Amino acid sequence: MNLPKFSPARTALFFFAALLLFLLGASFFLYAFYVVVNVQVIPMDVNFTGENKVAGFNLDTDKLHFGDIPPESSSAYRTMTFTSIYPYPVFVTITTDGDMAPWIRYEQNSTRSTEKLVLSLEPEENITVKFLLDVSQRPYTIGMYDGALRVVVKRKTFLDRFFTPE
Repeated sequence: MNLPKFSPARTALFFFAALLLFLLGASFFLYAFYVVVNVQVIPMDVNFTGENKVAGFNLDTDKLHFGDIPPESSSAYRTMTFTSIYPYPVFVTITTDGDMAPWIRYEQNSTRSTEKLVLSLEPEENITVKFLLDVSQRPYTIGMYDGALRVVVKRKTFLDRFFTPE
């Protein structure tokens, strides 16, 4: 059966094939260039103590511990060094979750951030980040609070010159 040159069936088949090729190409493009390399969740905690208590330190490496904080204190900090182990440039995005999230601030090269921190690392580059727990403006009660740092590592691409990483 010979179809006319511009029949509706042939046109629909052409558009369906073109759409399928476009979607396959777009999927390949996105997955090839916007690959999440690593995701790590780092638990963190702090203990607000009662009256006549002193500050306490917990240097264990199982969590990001801010230790015991007495009522007269309003902040504590911990530092963490991020090292790129990848043979290509990456973006490291750091966000917080949990009860402690409103109190955490990021400081890197004298720049402070509250929502999230996006670092750009070249191969074998080190960047040190200060995590500041600031409760001076937020009420809290005595007790233990938990949270988590979410660290997402994404490969840098040539398109990152035009778009800001998420």
